[in-house]
Parts: sequence; structure tokens; C-alpha cells
Amino acid sequence: MVVVCSAEEVDTGKPIVYARILPATLTDAGPAVVDASRPARGVRAETGKLPSCIDVGGSRDEHEDSQPQVETKVRDKEIMLMRQESRGYIRELVLLPMCMIGVTVPASTGVAQVQDTDQPKGIENARTDKRRPSSQAAAPSEVTGELPAQNGPVKSWWQWEHASGDWGGGRPWLEDRGLTFEISYSADFFYNLRGGLNTSGADQYRGLLGVGLTLDTEKIGLWKGGTAFVSMFENHGRDITERHVGDLQALNNADAPNRTRLYEFWYEHAFFDGALRVKLGKMDANADFAAPDYGGEFIHSSAGFSPTIPMPTWPDPALGIVVFVEPVQWFYLKAGVYDAEGSGTRGGFDTAFHSPDDSFTICELGLRPKLSLLGQEGLPGTYRVGGFYHSGEWESYFNDLGGRLLPRNHRGNSGLYAVFDQLLYRECPEDDDDEQGLGAFVQFSWAPSGYNEITQHYGGGVQYVGLIPERDDDVFGMAIQHVSLSGKVQSLEKRYSETAIEAFYKCQLTEFMSIKPDLQYIVNPGGNGRDALAAGVRLEISL
Repeated sequence: MVVVCSAEEVDTGKPIVYARILPATLTDAGPAVVDASRPARGVRAETGKLPSCIDVGGSRDEHEDSQPQVETKVRDKEIMLMRQESRGYIRELVLLPMCMIGVTVPASTGVAQVQDTDQPKGIENARTDKRRPSSQAAAPSEVTGELPAQNGPVKSWWQWEHASGDWGGGRPWLEDRGLTFEISYSADFFYNLRGGLNTSGADQYRGLLGVGLTLDTEKIGLWKGGTAFVSMFENHGRDITERHVGDLQALNNADAPNRTRLYEFWYEHAFFDGALRVKLGKMDANADFAAPDYGGEFIHSSAGFSPTIPMPTWPDPALGIVVFVEPVQWFYLKAGVYDAEGSGTRGGFDTAFHSPDDSFTICELGLRPKLSLLGQEGLPGTYRVGGFYHSGEWESYFNDLGGRLLPRNHRGNSGLYAVFDQLLYRECPEDDDDEQGLGAFVQFSWAPSGYNEITQHYGGGVQYVGLIPERDDDVFGMAIQHVSLSGKVQSLEKRYSETAIEAFYKCQLTEFMSIKPDLQYIVNPGGNGRDALAAGVRLEISL
């Protein structure tokens, strides 16, 4: 192909540039031979300098010095005419000239602009813009006066945000009217390579399907400040912890009894522009309390919450009420009360208002400072401290006159926890919204040793988003989790402590699909077991 450009005057008196394609064939020697006998239509460009990258004969300097500055416009009718008259050359006629002269075409306006050819590649698109195109109709083209065929560029399947697409426009239409659907599936394959309970046939599969619906009351035409949410889960497969490793902390956070369940249903209302929020319904307490921000990508359970806290969480949420107070951006206080007998197999109303009427109460205070670290300023962090109380009965141990340890019941259980998150390094420090960089988290929790199997938990880890160049959405993480068992358990059962070390790399294959290889080394599974090495992979798909 050879691109030929010519200039001519129009009614406005402005010089017009035509970028044309002539059919060409490649010889064995390499240069293109032009078949000038075949006509070719041009892609019209309005007023400007002929781009130096186009070979039209003569020297490059002649064209750079002789042509005025241009701003290019692509005419929809001409492109459609080219498509009808030369199907064999449609890809070259439309795409190749634009690439060669630096033209980009926003579909919402039909206007193409000439880019600065001196700008290094990739600067203007250093990160992919994931925002969903607006569902509102695009404005008529300034050139033709006609509506574009679509609002935004056509995306290939692997560029979709969801594997099922936008449902023919139905998904964004619903979102604009206050209804947001989230459907996901995760598939975990784990194998116990050594130690633990056994390694014979120690490969396990765990699948989890989740469906969630969020409703914005203002967008659906009701009242301002309301959000309703409902979700369900179906999980299947087998637990690697119970069958092959025997660890206390559960190396896979998706493990749970196989069932299909209505998981959460709650309503939240915001007052005073969000400074006060009230949330009530059946909830997972870990969604609001004691959850580190930089621990969410880890597969090990203790990276998500401390095992000393007997909160209603996966797979058994509970009815409750939570109050959030956030008068300023850098400070918050929240407290929640939940039914202590909640279950994932029941709705919750049969346990919340019936005997036993035990409850779980938790309170958390948080600070969100912005620190200066490693020569960068304004790095955000979240520092939480909290406490909890469970009013139910717990098994306790005591010494009788004969020196033996005997169990008895104890009413009430309490404890403390702290969770710190801090961004340590940001790749683009001038962009406050940039997610690429290094973040870290630290966890600590404590519960009385008299009636808790696990009395102390220490955890911490780091994660880096975009560690490998050109892989901006990939995540690498490493963490360590340690629990100390009660002195009573150590004396009676000779079990002492357990430590888990985890490393993973999440590869974002497409907008909607990722794969996460994961490796975990468990020291003393269960407190006194053989050290175990488990390897696995998690596939996640947004449907």
C-alpha cells in the first residue's frame, strides 16, 4: 500500500488534505509496486500539515515545511462508501491511514484529531480507562448530522468488563436506573504436596458461584441516600484443610459446607451527606469490621480476618444492625450488634428473636492519615483498633483439687484487635487515584486464654499492583500468619502454635477473568502436625 496525500481549496478557502490508499503488491525484493490503474477513495482531512510519516514522493523535509497545520476529520459517509465499494480493502482503507497519520476517532462525535507525532508512545494511554461508556445517546456527528452507530468503540470479547457482556445494552440501562448485577464464579484447584494429614490423592477442587444485586433508591425514583443489597452463593467441591492438611486457620477462604444459600440481604441509609449511615439486615460482619484493605487478594483465611474474633462471617452471616459515623474523611467510628446464633442455612429471624438470645457486639475506631514515605507525599493509610464481646457460653478449663484439667462453661467472651494498612510507594505520585504501587498491612488480635483455643494472632503482608512493566493490573503478594494457642490447650493437648506463609501472583488475563497461582507453607498444622506445602491456583470470572 502507498499513501498519497494531495491538497486543494474548498469554499472556505482552507487547504484540504486527502489521505489516499492505492492498491499495492509486495515484490520479492520487498518494496511495494503501486497499481495506479485502480481508483482509490480518500479519507478526507481538513486544514493542516501533511504528516511527515506519509510517503508521497519527494523528501520528508519538503512536506514538513510546505504544509500548514491540520486538524483531521473523518467523514462517516465516505467510510461507508469505501466499505461498499471495496470490501477487500476495507481494513486498510479505514485503519491503516489513521494509524499512519496519527488519527484517533472518538465515536461519540465523529471527529478525528491529529496527535502530536513527537510524543513518546504510551504516554496518553499509560493506563487503560476502565470506566463504562455512558449509556446516553451520542450527539449527532458534526460532519454528517447523523447519530453514530454506537456510543464508544467496539470492544472485542476479551476486552469486555463481564464475560456475558452488557446484555445488549440492558446492563448499563439497568445501572443508570439504580439496579446493578454482579455475577462471579471462582474455581480453586489445590494440592497438598507434602506433610499435613496425607498426600495421597490430595488434590481438591472448590467452586463458588456468587450473585449479587444492588439497588440505589434515588436512581429508581424513590428516596435519596438508600442502598439495598441481596446476594446468594452456591459452593461445591471438597475442603483441602479437613481432608489433607489439618490446619487451624484454613488455607482456602472459600472452603465451607456445600450448599446453596441466600447469603446477605440488608438496607443501608445515609444521613447528612454520608456523615451518618445505618445498615440493618442479614450481614457478613467481616465486610465492615477487622478487614485489611491489602489482604483481600490473599487466599489464606487469616489475611481477611483474625481467627480470634468469633464474628458472624462466611459461611454464616447473621441479622444485625451497624451504625457508621464519619464526620471527616480522616476519622470514623462504627459499631454493630449481631445475632450470635446466625446461620447461613436459615433466614435468621428464627434465631434472632428466640432463645438463646445471645448477641455479638463489635466496635471499631479508624484513622485515615496521609503520610510522606520514601520521598513521596500524601500516601494514604487506614489504622483501625477495635474490640468485641460475645454473650454466649464458652468452654473453659480449670484445675480441680487433684491437679487435673476439667472443662466447664463460661458465660461471655471478649477481645481486642488492630489492623493497619498503608500505601508505601505509588508509581505515579502525581495521580492520587493511581492503584499501582506497594502496599502493606499488619494485623494483631487477642482473646482470653481461659476459654479460647486461639488466644493471639499476628499477621502481615505486602502486595504490589503492576510489578511487571505493561502488566498494570497484575498483583503480587506475600504474607505470614501466626497464631498462638491457649496455655490450657498446650498443657492438655500438646498443641502450641501454627504459622502460614503465602505467596501468590494474580495475572489479569482479561477485564473479566484472572488466574492466581498460590503457594502456602504451613508450619505445625493444627498446632502439632507435620509441616505442609500446598500449591494451588484460583480462576476468577466476572459473568
